[in-house]
Amino acid sequence: MDFSCYQPECSLKAVWECTCNKHFCESHISAHSNESNCEIDLIEVKYSLVIEKNIEVINVLREVRAYLIKAAEKNIIEVNKCLIESSLLAEDIKVAEKKILEVNKCLIESLLFVEEKEVNCENYALKNNAENIQETINWARALNLQNREEITLSLSVVQLLSIKSEEENKNINNDILKRKFKAMDTDSKINFMVQNNYESVKDNFVDDADCYQV
Repeated sequence: MDFSCYQPECSLKAVWECTCNKHFCESHISAHSNESNCEIDLIEVKYSLVIEKNIEVINVLREVRAYLIKAAEKNIIEVNKCLIESSLLAEDIKVAEKKILEVNKCLIESLLFVEEKEVNCENYALKNNAENIQETINWARALNLQNREEITLSLSVVQLLSIKSEEENKNINNDILKRKFKAMDTDSKINFMVQNNYESVKDNFVDDADCYQV
């Protein structure tokens, strides 16, 4: 959060705030204070908490934006990859184009929502409202984006576009699930095996090295 000096024609950054809620740079605060007898506070001290929270929320929302763009790019790559492996039939191309349009539409809507959050936080900062900024930080953290299952997209794309035989598609799905299982930590592997058929998971997804970990 940055304040400009209240003095006309001064473009310097304000570093002081007085009790009449005006902000001044180092050069102009003394004259104003002497004229008005205002008490003054250093902005970086008075607003230290909200400045800290504002920096944090900027970084968190930047991470959200980066994830959304990266995920959309991966989605489109998966769609094109499956389309190339399947066929170049007009109907398949139409389905793929529709899927890509949906991804782009969702991305734009999400990025606009993030931008709205950023504007809100700028207003919260100007009002020294650290609590609402923290709520935005909590919201962004709760999205838990890094743990969202990108593997689900791969499976859905195969089901949507692949025209290979049922056995070939089953093998593709198993390969996707194997990659997912291998990337899990020990607790996640155990939960995965509990939620699914234990013997089937063990036979299809668990390598010899994993047997010692699970």
